[in-house]
Amino acid sequence: MDWQISDNMISLWAGLTGLFLISIVHNAGVDFLRQKSHGVNPYTSLLVVLGVAYTVVAALLIDYGKYPAGNDWFLSWQTLIMCFVASGVPMVWGDIARYFRGL
Repeated sequence: MDWQISDNMISLWAGLTGLFLISIVHNAGVDFLRQKSHGVNPYTSLLVVLGVAYTVVAALLIDYGKYPAGNDWFLSWQTLIMCFVASGVPMVWGDIARYFRGL
């Protein structure tokens, strides 16, 4: 059995790790804005759009060039799901932590 790691796997894991770390920073920004606005966050929709945007861009960059000519920007649903999990876990964790801090 040959255990070689392909370039595709390296780019996938690097992208997912990067998304996870960016989402930790994004969550810290959400925390900061919530504290500045005394518990009311008027920017929720903008923060959600920003999170979705950087997740989709990361998924496109991970999948770029992996498909036949003419389909360079094709996006697989598997990559998209993995990216949303990687970027969503820190946000969900942060939201739960904010809830329990507020009790």
